Amino acid sequence: MDPVTLFVIFITTWIVCGINAAKRLNDYYHHQGDQFYDDHSQGISEANFSVFLLGPVGLVGVVLLLKSEQ
Repeated sequence: MDPVTLFVIFITTWIVCGINAAKRLNDYYHHQGDQFYDDHSQGISEANFSVFLLGPVGLVGVVLLLKSEQ
């Protein structure tokens, strides 16, 4: 495969995993209640940004967090 193609696949996978992780974490915090979400909005946005940057690693972390809560 062409190196450019591999790079595009890598970046795309990273972004998709990051978005998925941030959405799951945001949904988790919304389930804690509106008051909780409003009180901790800055921390929640920082956590969402962090898991987005971590990409696949952030997604694994969020999945493990949600699994431990069940």
